Amino acid sequence: MKQKIKIVYYSLQGNTKYAAERIAKISGAELLRLKPDQEPKIGGFWMKAQGGWEALTGMKPGLQSNAEQLEDCGTLVIGGPTWAGTYAPAIGSLLEILNQCTVKPERVYLFGCSGSGKTEKMFREIARKLGCEIQGTASFLNPLSNQERENPGIDSFAESLQK
Repeated sequence: MKQKIKIVYYSLQGNTKYAAERIAKISGAELLRLKPDQEPKIGGFWMKAQGGWEALTGMKPGLQSNAEQLEDCGTLVIGGPTWAGTYAPAIGSLLEILNQCTVKPERVYLFGCSGSGKTEKMFREIARKLGCEIQGTASFLNPLSNQERENPGIDSFAESLQK
């Protein structure tokens, strides 16, 4: 029996959404978008300041999504943007939910989108919070505006989920 793959992601400006949808199309995974109760307003300095502050202080917003649906998957893929060198607050809320699940996914993969390409610290922090071995990671640099350059990496990552 083929393992069920679920992608859970958070996206504010569309980069992670773009990558998640492309990964799902190639891998046949189910998509679950995290929707926090409150988000920074999109655009400009204040969005980055507010988002960075929330990420650095460990803010965990309520989620409007049914993240509890993650218990029945064999492979879980978590995707999100890098904010101030770490994960967005919605991902922090997801990690708390996952740590309360009684049935854990067999395999966990991570992907991150950023403007700097620096996602490794975020990946380490997520792995530490989950307390599990991460099977694979992928980092994408503004994939929405760099599709030609980033699509091959997204496609390769998606194909690796099926192995």
